[in-house]
Amino acid sequence: MEELRSRPLFTAVYDAVDQFAPASGGAYLYAASEEERSQHVTGLQARAGGLRYVQLEQVGDFGARAEGYAPEIGLRSQGSIGDFLAGLGDQTLYLDITGLNHNLWAPLVRMALQGGLALKVVYVEPRSYATSPSPREGEQFELSESKRGIGPLPLFTSLAARPRDTIGLAALLGFEGARLKYFIEQVQPTKDHLFPIVGMPGFRPEYPIHAVEANGRTLSENGAVQAIRFARANCPFSCYYVLTDILAAHPNLHLKVAMIGTKPHALGAVLRMIVPATPAIELVYDHVRRKAKRTSGADHCLVYDVSAFSQMIGGI
Repeated sequence: MEELRSRPLFTAVYDAVDQFAPASGGAYLYAASEEERSQHVTGLQARAGGLRYVQLEQVGDFGARAEGYAPEIGLRSQGSIGDFLAGLGDQTLYLDITGLNHNLWAPLVRMALQGGLALKVVYVEPRSYATSPSPREGEQFELSESKRGIGPLPLFTSLAARPRDTIGLAALLGFEGARLKYFIEQVQPTKDHLFPIVGMPGFRPEYPIHAVEANGRTLSENGAVQAIRFARANCPFSCYYVLTDILAAHPNLHLKVAMIGTKPHALGAVLRMIVPATPAIELVYDHVRRKAKRTSGADHCLVYDVSAFSQMIGGI
């Protein structure tokens, strides 16, 4: 396996959100939420003019509204998303996924790359996560309220039914151990085909420890502790490379990727499926309803040059 340090990472890191100011021209897509870190766009607009800022709002599971754009965007329609993106022009597109749900940002990434747009993805780390007032094992943090069940994301279809011994599960681990257990119960990978991926280094030094503790019992019961792999928590490209290595080591495996960790890791999984197209991967998500104030504060701001990475890999 090639060392991560020898692989290019197309990431600009800003120690604070107020240090980031995108170049003029192009468009900036974002959504506001009750999390403080999603509010950084207000300050960004004040110090970085010359961009078209467009606020997005999700409508149900498969629709979205965009400020200043009349038609509702159908997230399961390539034509609908393509028309919306085409109206933004052909300059740099900044997609801020901080306040966006997976159902919304993932199809936008796919269609932006498919349309040849110069795409940069922005993500702001939280300063801290909300802790549970009465924590149980694997539930130190209060992050989600409910889930609707496992299913694909819009524009990311499921694989046809496969024999169990050909299915693998790569689990991008977060702090919610119950979610990993749920995925294992539903996917039922063999013990040799369970690949946990922990964010390390984490947003904070102690976070990898919390992730392992939260998922420890399930990992132990499934003989997967020794199978843990590591990818930088705030780096989609690091996760991309780890998934690439798993596929290379198991060429006959159909890999389901459980997107239950960090958003940068989820972005890495999306890129691994589409750059280049990889039919042996299926993205699966449990469509959780996140708590309104699951985080507080804002920390590092990351800007990922997704288009440059795609060009290096060979395009969509």
